[in-house]
Amino acid sequence: MRTRSILVSRLILLSALVASPAGALAADIAWNSPVDGVWSDPANWSPPIVPGPSDDVSIALLGAYTVTLDVHASVHSLTLGASGPATDDKQTLYTPGATLVIGAGFRLTPDGVLDFESSAISVADTLENLGTLDLFSTDLSAGMLDNRFIAMKDPSSTIAGPIDNRGKLVLQGSTNLAQSLVNRPGAIMRVEGTPLVPAIFNIPDSYTNYGELDLACALGFGNVTINATGSGSGHVSLVNAPGALMHSYPDGARVIGAQLENHGTLDVQQPLTINRPGAAHVNDGTITLTGGNLTAAGSGASLLNRGVIAVGAGRTFSQGTGTSFTNDTTGVLRGGGTFNLAAAACVQRGHIAPGDSVGRLGFIGNLEINPGGSVDIEIGGAAPGTGYDVLSVGAFLIPLGTLDISLVPGFEPAPGQRFEVIQWGDHAGVFARIDGLTLPGGLALVPEYSASGLSLTCVAQTWTHLIPTGAAPSAREGHAAVYDSASDRMIVFGGRSDAGPLSDVWVLDHADGRGGRPQWTPLAPAGAAPAPRAHMSAVYDPATNRMTVFGGDDANPTSPARFGDVWVLTNANGLGGAPSWIRVAPPHPGPAARSGHSAIYDRGSNRMTVFGGATGAGACGTPANDAWVPSGAPPPPRAFHGASFDAATRRMSVVGGAAACGSPDTSLWVLSDADGRGDPAWTPLAPAGAPRGAWGPGPAVYDPTGNRLTVFGGTLGGAPTDTTLTLTFANGLGGAPSWVDRAPSGAPPEARTGHSAVQADRRMIVFGGSGASGLLADVWVLDEAEARVEDAPVENPAGAAREQVDFDRAPYPNPARSTVSLSISVPHGGPAVVVITDVAGRVVATLRRGFLAAGDHEFAWHGVTDRGTRAPAGLYFVTARCAKSSATRKLLLVE
Repeated sequence: MRTRSILVSRLILLSALVASPAGALAADIAWNSPVDGVWSDPANWSPPIVPGPSDDVSIALLGAYTVTLDVHASVHSLTLGASGPATDDKQTLYTPGATLVIGAGFRLTPDGVLDFESSAISVADTLENLGTLDLFSTDLSAGMLDNRFIAMKDPSSTIAGPIDNRGKLVLQGSTNLAQSLVNRPGAIMRVEGTPLVPAIFNIPDSYTNYGELDLACALGFGNVTINATGSGSGHVSLVNAPGALMHSYPDGARVIGAQLENHGTLDVQQPLTINRPGAAHVNDGTITLTGGNLTAAGSGASLLNRGVIAVGAGRTFSQGTGTSFTNDTTGVLRGGGTFNLAAAACVQRGHIAPGDSVGRLGFIGNLEINPGGSVDIEIGGAAPGTGYDVLSVGAFLIPLGTLDISLVPGFEPAPGQRFEVIQWGDHAGVFARIDGLTLPGGLALVPEYSASGLSLTCVAQTWTHLIPTGAAPSAREGHAAVYDSASDRMIVFGGRSDAGPLSDVWVLDHADGRGGRPQWTPLAPAGAAPAPRAHMSAVYDPATNRMTVFGGDDANPTSPARFGDVWVLTNANGLGGAPSWIRVAPPHPGPAARSGHSAIYDRGSNRMTVFGGATGAGACGTPANDAWVPSGAPPPPRAFHGASFDAATRRMSVVGGAAACGSPDTSLWVLSDADGRGDPAWTPLAPAGAPRGAWGPGPAVYDPTGNRLTVFGGTLGGAPTDTTLTLTFANGLGGAPSWVDRAPSGAPPEARTGHSAVQADRRMIVFGGSGASGLLADVWVLDEAEARVEDAPVENPAGAAREQVDFDRAPYPNPARSTVSLSISVPHGGPAVVVITDVAGRVVATLRRGFLAAGDHEFAWHGVTDRGTRAPAGLYFVTARCAKSSATRKLLLVE
């Protein structure tokens, strides 16, 4: 009879299977009681027999009831739960200490609940869980576990088959996974510790999370550990996939003893330790430390960061002893907390970005920023750490990469503001490149290295119209001008006026507009004067107070006569004795007669170098490019170009000019060993931000402190222009040269050409020239000081003290072989520091550290370090700092 009943039942259910949804299991025996009952009672089944090993079983009758497995059972397949969407009525299979063996598949519908306590369940095929699987100290074995909700509770459970979790999996106590586990998108896996029983999840194979993995606690506190128990060191991975989320929730200890591969988000809200010796951890996603610290430990373990590690304020990311850490090129380390890398071997070739917007990020241990790496600094206010980013390195910083500066939208720093963006215990070297120093509105940031860090000071480029007292020189163009920084005097010679060529000499006292009311004074040198001329060159030696003039022409507009003579004006600034002209006759043949050339002077070797100009007959002449015979292809021949000289590196930069009555040439060239010592060589440079086409640059001035060349005026499209451009890294060293239009504030001077320009510390002084209105005799200053100067006449009383520490006499001789002398002017008495530093910013010698009274102070350095040893030959910097101002000069020490 039983065989017949089973045959009839199977035929009926087979017919039903054809019409049932895909994946449903046909049933030989079905539960038929709408109330609680036991498995072993035949009356609860239809047909009324207890299921056996060959039966396909269904517990799917509608209603809320519990089936208790009160015997060990074995069936072919099992469906638990009514069909259709989930309802409030659940069908529960409860197994208190029983064993259930399923020869094929096991399916839980959304209304099915499997509640196993101290039991064992074995599924030969797939366990498809769309409902709830609640396991307490239970061993689960399945060919594949396709899950919606499993709760495996303490003290110990084992899953023998692979898990495909598409719902919610809660693990308490000790859970052993025999094969792989996949947490699908949208699924939740919660490893939950309790105050009495910690949660331990052991994985022998890889675990991939595409959904949400929570390391959490129940009842207020609980420790959680995930262990990789497979063989081999560092090869069993906990993978957090792209888009996935992993939480380390409070409260309790959290440990991952597996190789971590994070491609999604790891949110550390509770202290988390990743401890797997020899593991190769990878972060391609985001790790955020919001409420807890993160420690990567395990001897021989490594962490490669190609994503983002964000450390919140008060939080610490640590690398353990014997580990290694690499922030790769796409990696970002950011936040307002601390990275403790002191015990690990570190490579930094990615990005370091303090704060989320702005903040202070600390590093414990040494930090080397490799080429290609960068520090990204945002500035949005005056307060360190809250208004602007600060990177603090407690030990040694080696900045070999890029410093990238940006402003928070809407913020504009004021001239004179100082931002101490990097702090260090010590450092070696300088950033290979600093981007973002040029700001809108004529502002710029000037970097300064010190023994304790790197600061950025905001400076303004502002035009100031000076109105000197005294009778002024006649309006002119094509004149020569030089500047004496010790006396703050500009010396003007010759040029062309409306009446013709000139040979007069004028001195402008207080020429930079800061030390008193500017005043013109004509000089009447003794001796025969040079023939009246224009378009000559002039250089100045402050040590001897002599101006040397070479070449020029008689200003004839159609057929100028060109000169090749050399003249020296003694006492050229009008101080120290009566000025006198002396004609110099060099013993060797000199350059051909020329005009529109350039000349630079090296005080260390007492040499003048002449380049280019127009030779021959005719209004345009023949442009030249002779400067001995340096190696390298020379610049195209040119005249009326700009030139500057960096004495510390002995490099001359040449910009602009034109061929014979030809188009302007804006190319940039650098001549190394420009004083003729060594092996002079030409090198063309290709600056970014090329000037506008058909721009014929005006005269150029050079700021050696900032390695910047500034050009004003010239011609644009054949007409005078008021263009002002600054060339960064003008000597071709320290970074990539770039033309920058600083858009100075204040009404600019009238557009002009044929004017003069001299450098006075961080100011360019412009005089005369030819504009649309005719010849000019006005004086303008382009200010890059730390305080904005309004465009107005200067009304300082005569002899008023300067407000900034400055060099009354720059280091001399320079280059030097032994003793160097210098003089500084201190505006107000107070603490002061005068030091010699190397190119890495390290203090080599201390000339003064203590109180200095207001006034001038003489110093001498004999080339000896603070340790009493001879300083090696090389480039050094002399820095004087008093109150909130400082000044720096380069010094080259030679053998």
